[in-house]
Amino acid sequence: MFPLSAVSTARSSLLSPPRLRQASSSTTTYRLKVFTLGMALFGLLAAYLVALMGSAAASGWLLVQIFSGGFTPLQGLGLSLGVGATTLLTFVLAKGLFRHSAVDRSEFIELDESSQPEFFAFLQDIYNRCGAPAPDRVFACPDVNAGVFVETSILDVFRPPRRNLLVGMGMVNALNRTELEAVLAHEFGHFSQRSMRLHDYVRVVTNILEEVIHGRDRIDLSIAGWHDGDAIRQGLVSPLNAATALVRRVAGALLAVIRRMEASLSRQMEFAADQVALELTGSDALIHALKRTDWADRCFSQTLYDLEQALSDEVRTDDLFYHQIRLGEAMRQRLGDPTLGIPPELPDDPTTYVPVFDDDDDHGLQRADQWASHPPHALREKMARQDYRRSTFDERSAWTLFSDPASLRRRVTDRVYASRWAADGKTIPAELVQRHLDGEHAEVILDGDDRIVYGHRFIEPGTLDEALAMAEQLRWNDDELTDVLCDLTGPGYRDALERIGRHLGSLVTPDGPEATSAPRPLRSPVTARAASAPPQQASAEEDHRWLADWDRRLLVATICAARRQGEATMVELVERYQFHLHLQDLVRWLRGQTPMLASIAAAVEEGGGVDGIHPDSIEPMVAALTTLHSGLQRGLTGSPPVPELYGICADSSLCSLVLPSSLVASEPLHEGRLEDEWLAQFVDQWQSACTRIDHLRRKSLGALLLFQREIHHRHLEDTSRT
Repeated sequence: MFPLSAVSTARSSLLSPPRLRQASSSTTTYRLKVFTLGMALFGLLAAYLVALMGSAAASGWLLVQIFSGGFTPLQGLGLSLGVGATTLLTFVLAKGLFRHSAVDRSEFIELDESSQPEFFAFLQDIYNRCGAPAPDRVFACPDVNAGVFVETSILDVFRPPRRNLLVGMGMVNALNRTELEAVLAHEFGHFSQRSMRLHDYVRVVTNILEEVIHGRDRIDLSIAGWHDGDAIRQGLVSPLNAATALVRRVAGALLAVIRRMEASLSRQMEFAADQVALELTGSDALIHALKRTDWADRCFSQTLYDLEQALSDEVRTDDLFYHQIRLGEAMRQRLGDPTLGIPPELPDDPTTYVPVFDDDDDHGLQRADQWASHPPHALREKMARQDYRRSTFDERSAWTLFSDPASLRRRVTDRVYASRWAADGKTIPAELVQRHLDGEHAEVILDGDDRIVYGHRFIEPGTLDEALAMAEQLRWNDDELTDVLCDLTGPGYRDALERIGRHLGSLVTPDGPEATSAPRPLRSPVTARAASAPPQQASAEEDHRWLADWDRRLLVATICAARRQGEATMVELVERYQFHLHLQDLVRWLRGQTPMLASIAAAVEEGGGVDGIHPDSIEPMVAALTTLHSGLQRGLTGSPPVPELYGICADSSLCSLVLPSSLVASEPLHEGRLEDEWLAQFVDQWQSACTRIDHLRRKSLGALLLFQREIHHRHLEDTSRT
């Protein structure tokens, strides 16, 4: 293997910047999309400015007419209403001029050449060979991605905005040097695209439209309050509300059109940026990087969840990226596939390759419609390998480009804790934290097919009393019980797997539109492949009933086996089921009531606080909050005994496991009062309870399945000996 400097020099002599710039040019279709979007943007911006100036001019003209006098009282009323309407319209339109698109930098760490000389030399070599300008600033962030981001305002119509490069350390954690080079070349391909300037205009225009549509301030809230007044005030305000509502509706339609056009253009820009990466690193490196980052992203999301839950046990790591790697290794072992997230090895013949993605690949499938901002991975691979040229890989970890990577990993980890969870304090070495997480994973992360059979639904065995009574009536001998258990856990389990698999498509959530202020990503979010829908809705209901009956029969058979193994086993089985079914009911209730609490919190926020809420609305809000508070309190204090779980002692208080402090008292509600501070505290506790209870439900399910299977295993061992 050649040193990086030697490889870079050789490639630089072969690939001049002009050739790469030509690679970022595109077809007639691409140029047509650029032209169409550009004309639409400038036409829309011109229409917006004309409407703004026209509204302001009309308001001024009406004021002149009022001051000139010589009109009847009725005409004066009409002129006054006209001034109010045109002034309000001018205000609504003008607010967009002052909106600034800011990127949340709370998790960013700026990198500079003095502290990271090798990484910046690596960057400089890439953007020089791409013929791209240098980034204004370079930031590290924790995510599994890379992107270009700008912060725009109306002034950027007249000046080029500053373009910054964002490098995700979660991505660096998964790639070798050549794969990172391909990713960064793709990003610098965007830097060199003249159509990126068009995206800057898109951000300016969408910022204006977003402010017009969603912007609310004291004047908007005051006008909304007038609408609840007497008939005269309503008569004055209604035309103003109607005019602003019409403006916002039109702006919303225009915004949707602009975003769809931009997404279509973005697909072409992704292909063009890919071409730059292919010229620098060959046909394999970028595709391999996409494969690795898809898997790394799945592991990163689970790692964040694990670390957030560990905080409740006061466990705080010093390196989240260590856990991302360990989780990936553990998941491959649990799922029985050591190749997950790893590109296939290249054949010995340098003119051939092994395909990485196909249209049915669960980890690479992207929405392929023409309005998606990123093309599917399979299509990107097909384009990349049309003129195949084998990549030469530098297999060293991308971390070797950074000075003192351990320190950088700690700094980024600290930013995640501070930004996402407002947590600080003493950290524990990652190796020790991993032991804690491994114990959690044994209960929380389901293996293989269990993720399908149990991971997408609640178990529904009916009431425990019914199951106990049914088990009491049965008089199976050992052989008969063995046959029943083998049937339920063998063919019955496979039948459950098949029935659930038919309906998983309804559980897939498609990725939403990208925020205009977010960094431009290397790839769009991965969505799971949707299973084909069942031919009839009735089949879903039938399968649901079958699964509930299977859960019930499995519980009854397990009770029969537990009784043969002693009272202690029987008591523990019953306690685990009681606790788990209670958690399921509580999770169902919380999910059903959360929209009500969210609507109350949103109404108070839009009103600028409780004082901004109409008095007639306070009473139903207090009644609803009283119901929510008492329901949560009953769910936490009326829980069955907590069984032993990893990191949790038996008979712990559910309330202490869920909330860091006691549930906020309900005295203000009983007195008919609603207070801002009380509502904020209750909302925080509700959100904490929702997250923690669902996590406990997952732990309880995993522990229950392990204990249930231990009972089955002991029964089969006992019967085989006899």
